[in-house]
Amino acid sequence: MSNADERFVLIRHNGAYVKLYISTIVYLKAKGSSTVFHVKENDKAAEIRIYSSGYNIGYYKHAFGNLFYRIHAAYHINLTYFDYLCFNHTVVLKDPNRTKLPVGRTFYSKLLKFIKTGPTI
Repeated sequence: MSNADERFVLIRHNGAYVKLYISTIVYLKAKGSSTVFHVKENDKAAEIRIYSSGYNIGYYKHAFGNLFYRIHAAYHINLTYFDYLCFNHTVVLKDPNRTKLPVGRTFYSKLLKFIKTGPTI
């Protein structure tokens, strides 16, 4: 598939496989040996649906390529939803809830450098 909006991942959730379009995944959160997907349901609703997968967060790094960026040991964000980086080591996302996530000490300077020199989205 040529369009990034058409790319998807199948995750096993509650006894079924769920098709999640990568463009709708706002961020990933590590939870033990599994990954929690925070997914924007649609453009009009201010709703984030949560799915859980049996794979750890590192498993998805290669599947999503450079669309996601690691900001913390427990968080990867979809760069499409990145809004701004605060001085208090917090990222604010452009999702319906204006989600704020912590940026780990070891990731802050790398993220700042990426924002200044990285590709635009």
